[in-house]
Amino acid sequence: MWLKKEEGVPSKTPQKALSLLMRWCAIAERAESDAKAKLRDWQMSEEDSQKIIAFLVRENFLNNERFLKSYVHDKVKLNRWGHLKIEYMLKLKGFKSLEIRKALQSLPSEAYEEALLHVLKTKFVSIKQKKTLAPQQKIALLVYARSRGFSQQLAFSLVDRVMGGKKD
Repeated sequence: MWLKKEEGVPSKTPQKALSLLMRWCAIAERAESDAKAKLRDWQMSEEDSQKIIAFLVRENFLNNERFLKSYVHDKVKLNRWGHLKIEYMLKLKGFKSLEIRKALQSLPSEAYEEALLHVLKTKFVSIKQKKTLAPQQKIALLVYARSRGFSQQLAFSLVDRVMGGKKD
């Protein structure tokens, strides 16, 4: 692909870098920090990088609020991550807690619970096959839910529902 690090790109001009970043941002939502990292990888000067980022923001190729909402939605729906894991990953990208919380609040709680329920049901099937005792199964499900970034309180309530076989 045209944006890989391996291609050796220190010879990129600011115009070429801008063109590549515009195409890259048009494909999917991107964070400003990701675009800045690309420019650093391409050994673009700080001055040129700032101008490029400013242009991308002004022309709405980069929009952190839009990126955050998209990231949260995709990670819950597709990866079935909990808010703790999402928050951690976004902090690694340099986002502030307030911005992250706002994006997390935009997600309906039903979608969040549905993601955890799916994760727990899938894991419960594999745990049941090992013929372990119910308390061990419950502990395994709780540990798994936590490893996926879900809150302990929500995990407790849904683990009981999954193990009890209650209908949704």
